[in-house]
Amino acid sequence: MARALHTESVGDLHRSPPRLARALNRLSAPRTGPAPLLRAHRWVYDHSDGRIGHGMIGAPTLLLRTTGRHSGLRRTTALCYTVDAGRVVLAASNNGSEASPAWYHNLVSNPSVEVQVARRRLAGNAVVLDPSHPDYRRLWERMNATINDRLGSYQAKTRRPIPLVAVTLDLAASPAEQTANTAQESFAELQRALLDHYGVTAASRFVEIASPSLRVHLLEAGHGDPIVVLHGGDGEAVDWAPLMAEMQDSSHLFALDRPGFGLTDPFDYHSVDLRRHAGNFVVSAMDALDLESAHVMGGSMGGFFALAAALDHPDRVRSVILVGYPLGLTRSAPVGLRIIALIPALARRFMKSAGAEVDSQKKQYRRMFHIDPDTVPELYFQTRLAGVRLPGVQDTWATLLHRLAALRGLRAEVYLGDEVSRLSQPTLIIWGEHDMAPASKGHEIANRIPNATFVCLEGIGHFPFLEVPAKTADLIADFLRPPT
Repeated sequence: MARALHTESVGDLHRSPPRLARALNRLSAPRTGPAPLLRAHRWVYDHSDGRIGHGMIGAPTLLLRTTGRHSGLRRTTALCYTVDAGRVVLAASNNGSEASPAWYHNLVSNPSVEVQVARRRLAGNAVVLDPSHPDYRRLWERMNATINDRLGSYQAKTRRPIPLVAVTLDLAASPAEQTANTAQESFAELQRALLDHYGVTAASRFVEIASPSLRVHLLEAGHGDPIVVLHGGDGEAVDWAPLMAEMQDSSHLFALDRPGFGLTDPFDYHSVDLRRHAGNFVVSAMDALDLESAHVMGGSMGGFFALAAALDHPDRVRSVILVGYPLGLTRSAPVGLRIIALIPALARRFMKSAGAEVDSQKKQYRRMFHIDPDTVPELYFQTRLAGVRLPGVQDTWATLLHRLAALRGLRAEVYLGDEVSRLSQPTLIIWGEHDMAPASKGHEIANRIPNATFVCLEGIGHFPFLEVPAKTADLIADFLRPPT
């Protein structure tokens, strides 16, 4: 059974603010907007009945309605918020004043409140969280990240510890939310079936990470040296089940769903620093898993995450294992991908077609990844289709495609080829003869890495972990085996 949705459950919760608003919000941090502008924002939000205002100031905003503790009248306040498992979380910062805001005193007196997120209104019950509460630090960090480090600057201005308020909402699932829950449950069932098909004994579980602040789903299997596994593209951790089956007897595998994919929380990629995000995500997940260091394995987009972690956090990564062409090693990109990435509407249309039916997945595997779909179990494609149909996944990957490539090839911000000579870790690169970039390019890059082993697999496409999992596992085992 999949976890219950906690981001979609309050309506338009994870809808991104407009790009210009986000940019202005970052530029103004840590300053607070002028009071007349903030009052105007609240008035517009309230009087448009939520049609305008949710993302107007560059951070997600709600309307909190409390009961005045003296007057008994309804009071409405616009506040930035973050989300945690069915609750909205607010900070009673009052811009760093020594006095707590009026709305805070109101809800202390009467914790029954109303929250409006965009056009949806929900009753709720408010609970104050002070610094002694076990969730305080984690939620403080999440709230601070949501408002671009403003909370830290407010705390520096006042002697009072800024309290947080968690509002538990009275949720009655809308039809759209019921559909989203059903999609997650369907995917979770197929994920378990696929693991069983390949004989993988894996626990499906979640951890909270700090950077970015979100809930991450992972599959944990096996015993031995720890290996963090990072899937590619619009995929999920379970894509690697064929290889996990071959490695679970000798390695402790932690296969992560990347932000915005699988059962991990949604994530907005519009303006994030992709390089920094990738490395931070890997090491934050390792922190949550109590791993001081680990081998890091990925392919395609997951390979980019692995490389970024190894380059930016070398003390945390024991070795790098790249299975299939890793994004970022070469400047080139397939022509079709460049065209799709250049035009956002085409990227969305491409993702919509990928989620249309199983045959769409099979065509993609044949044409783009150079894999004969007849060699792949039908259950694998059914699981992939369910993953692409999860809420937000298609828009997330369409956004990422636009961030990754342009008409001339890979964008400069994700090109790592000029940095690989700094890789200090042993590195294994497994490349398919018919991969998304020529093997000669891979071999050329491998020659720049001080301690790299390059293997080209004849007749193989983009996913060696799927096409020849036993051979791939043998190569990895030989690579990780201590010298005698």
